[in-house]
Amino acid sequence: MKKILIGLMGLMGLVSMVACDKIEPGENGEYTVYGGSVATWTDGTAVADHTHRSIVEKYTGPQCNNCPTADDILNDMHSRVGDRMVVMAINPRSGQGVPYDGNPDMSTDDGEQWVERFGASNLPYGMLDRTKSYEGAPAFNSLEADIEAATADEAAVALDVKATRGDKVTIEVGIEFLQDVDQPLTLTLALTEDSLVYWQISTTGLKKDYAHNHMLRDVITDVWGIDIDATGTKGECRKAQFKYTLPEGVKVEKCHVVAMVSDKASLHVLNSKECTIDE
Repeated sequence: MKKILIGLMGLMGLVSMVACDKIEPGENGEYTVYGGSVATWTDGTAVADHTHRSIVEKYTGPQCNNCPTADDILNDMHSRVGDRMVVMAINPRSGQGVPYDGNPDMSTDDGEQWVERFGASNLPYGMLDRTKSYEGAPAFNSLEADIEAATADEAAVALDVKATRGDKVTIEVGIEFLQDVDQPLTLTLALTEDSLVYWQISTTGLKKDYAHNHMLRDVITDVWGIDIDATGTKGECRKAQFKYTLPEGVKVEKCHVVAMVSDKASLHVLNSKECTIDE
């Protein structure tokens, strides 16, 4: 299970918040809370950016010969859709996701849970806001119209995320409710990395210098997100701060933190945003 580091507080109060979670004392007086935890949410300020963004989760693998075609479609689409589109790539553990000998394995335990939950086994496979799925490269062509439709209306929540590096990465999340929301919501934070060069099959042969972008490297929160402590009333603003230790081997300058606010029951994503990790 992934870890969220939260500030020092009374142990009894922390136990009452996450009675079913494992709690261990850590460095600098922090506690490490595992799986399903509730972050420390406090009153925030209005979010300046109300952009409604859709997230495309692309399931891809080095032995999927049509996956580069899907990449080309998404790259062209991104140039037109711009900031209203966030992309995250997930590498399944089996089948076409198996790496070539001597190449890095880009699968993750967290990503595999998503593969199993969403049935993303035939690659390339895409999901839009976890509401629509796309199987096979030609199906990706319909994503642009679907993104335009999904982001045409005001988002239910505005979302902001910032990340800065130090001994740990500090991630600050701000949420503003732009509409009344009755259902419980969750926040999911993930780490992606660009410019990972390893072998990739394509329709024209094996490419040994293929650059893989938006690749999932870690899910920072629980894989299904953490509860957002809010009433869901229009105009309500909430914020939370997280401390995170980067996995070994990632190049921080190539990384992004991806944030998703989702309906807890359906997993449908209401809004998303990504940011670089700055000095």
